[in-house]
Amino acid sequence: MRVVPRPFEEINEDWLNDKSRFSYDGLKRQRLTQPLTRSPVDPSQWTQMDRSWRTAFKRIQSNFSASGPVRAIMGPSVDLNSALCLSDWVHSFQLGSVESTGSVGGTLGRDIPSQFRFNTGIQNLENSDFCVVIGSNLMEEAPLLVSRLRSVFLRDTLEVVNLGPPTDFTFPVSQLGVTAKTLVEMAEGRHPVCAKLATAQRPSLVIGSQVFERDDGMALASCIETIACYSGKLRQFSTETGECIWDGINVLHHNANDVGLLELGLANPINKSERTDGGTLFLMGVNEDDLPVPLEELAGPTTQVVYIGHHGDQLAAKASVVLAGGAFSEKNGTYINTEGRSQYARNATTPPVDAREDWKIIRALSEAVGDNTLPFESERDIQTRLELLVPSIADRGDIVQSTPPATMFASNFGILSSKLCGGQSVDCTPFDTQIHDFYLEGNVIAKSSQSMAKASAELGIDRSNFLQFSH
Repeated sequence: MRVVPRPFEEINEDWLNDKSRFSYDGLKRQRLTQPLTRSPVDPSQWTQMDRSWRTAFKRIQSNFSASGPVRAIMGPSVDLNSALCLSDWVHSFQLGSVESTGSVGGTLGRDIPSQFRFNTGIQNLENSDFCVVIGSNLMEEAPLLVSRLRSVFLRDTLEVVNLGPPTDFTFPVSQLGVTAKTLVEMAEGRHPVCAKLATAQRPSLVIGSQVFERDDGMALASCIETIACYSGKLRQFSTETGECIWDGINVLHHNANDVGLLELGLANPINKSERTDGGTLFLMGVNEDDLPVPLEELAGPTTQVVYIGHHGDQLAAKASVVLAGGAFSEKNGTYINTEGRSQYARNATTPPVDAREDWKIIRALSEAVGDNTLPFESERDIQTRLELLVPSIADRGDIVQSTPPATMFASNFGILSSKLCGGQSVDCTPFDTQIHDFYLEGNVIAKSSQSMAKASAELGIDRSNFLQFSH
C-alpha cells in the first residue's frame, strides 16, 4: 500500500515524497478515540467508568470561568474551519487570546499577503535564471521544490547558490556561507553574488520562514529588502500597465496551514513570558515539540488545560480534559499553501470510535460552556464567514495576486544594513534547519508511523526523500 499523488502541474506535477507515501500507518496508532477526564479522586489517573462527551463538557464547565483568562494555542496544521471556530469563541470572552505555533513568520507583516507568500509561484520558479536559497534546507523542508530546480538546472538555464545549512541538492550548488554575515555583505553590495543578481534576467530569493523567527528577524528582513531595492531585478514592473510581472522574493513555509493562519490573522507567536494562572488553556492540534517552552511555563498549577487533537503525546497526558478530534483525512477543511493557493480537503473516512471533527467539538463546547454559543450550524456557514474574511478562499485552486507587491517592511525600505550591523542588530549565529529528522519531524502522524521510525533508523540523514539522483 502507498498514498498516490494527485497530479497537479502547478504544484507537484505527479511527484510525492516517500514520507507522504508511506506514513499513513501512523493514522491508526497512538490515536485518541474518546473523551478523557481526570479522576476527581486521583488526578494522576483518567476516569475509567464514564468517558462520554457529556461528562467531559460538564468537567470543563465546572472549572471554567468566563471572567477569567481563556487562552488558546493552535498547531501549525489546523484547518481554517476549526481555527476560525476556536478563535471566534475564545475572543468572545473578555480575557480571551489566541496564539499559534509553527513558522508563523515571526516579525513578518500580516496585512499584505505578498509579505509572507511564495510570490514567484512553485511552477513559475522554473523561469528564474539565478536563485539564492537563504536559511532553508530544501531537501528536508520542500523536496518537491528541489525536483523542480534540478530539472531547470539540467536544461542549463538556472544557477542556484545556498546561504544556510549545507545540503545535498542532488545537483551542484555553490555554498555562500552559513551565517547572516554573508547576507549583510550582499545588502552592502560587497559580495560577488551581487553582480549576478544585477545581471540576471529573473533572479529569485527562496527564504525559509524560520529566518524571520530569529531574534534578529527584523534586521534580516531589512537586509533582504535592501537587496531587493538595489538589485533592480527582483521586482519587475510593466512599463505600460505598471503591473508586477516578476516578484522574486519568496518566503517558504513548511507546515500545512502557516499561510492560512497568517491570512486569517491568527498567526500570533506564543508569548513565552506569559503564564496563565487559573482560567482555561485550550490546546488544539499542538504537540509538545511545537511549544517554544515547556507547558508548565505557560500554564500554572490551577489552570485547566483542555487538549483537542487526534493523537496522544506528552501534552495530552498533561491535560485536565482530552477531547478526541479527527485527523486531516477524517474531516473536510480549508488550507492555504505557501503560494497563497486555497485548497479544500475532503475526508476519506470518518473519525474513529467516539472522536469528532474539531469544528463540531468547538461548536458543541460553546453551547455547553459559557453563554457565547457560536452561530455556525453547518460547514457552509463557516465557509461563508471564511470567504468574507479572506476573499481568496472562494477562488479554490487559484493564486490571487496582491497588487501592488509589498516590501518586507515599509518603514525599513532601503535602509542600508551596515547601519543595522553598527547597532549589532544582526546575529552571526549560523542559520539552522527547521527539520532535523525528515521522517519523524513535521507532523504527529509521521511520529506515530512504524514505517517512518524504521526509515529514520535505517536511512538517517543520508537520504531523506526521493530515490537518490546521481550528480
